[in-house]
Amino acid sequence: MTVSKLRARIDRLRNLGTGLTIEEQRWRDCDVPLISHKERLVYAQALRKAIRGLAEAQAAVVNMLQRLEQEQPKRK
Repeated sequence: MTVSKLRARIDRLRNLGTGLTIEEQRWRDCDVPLISHKERLVYAQALRKAIRGLAEAQAAVVNMLQRLEQEQPKRK
């Protein structure tokens, strides 16, 4: 895994999180009478869980990148 690949991964995770956040907001704003309250709640909770998971994954990759960047001068 290279530094540039880690940066690209961070961008992908950020984009996925942004997309899910938009979906969650749209879901809160829409009114679909065919869907029960329980179904709406389960879906919204799953979206929030996914958003949190992506944020945690992104933070982990950022930490990896920072460590590699700090070690990089030592390798030369």
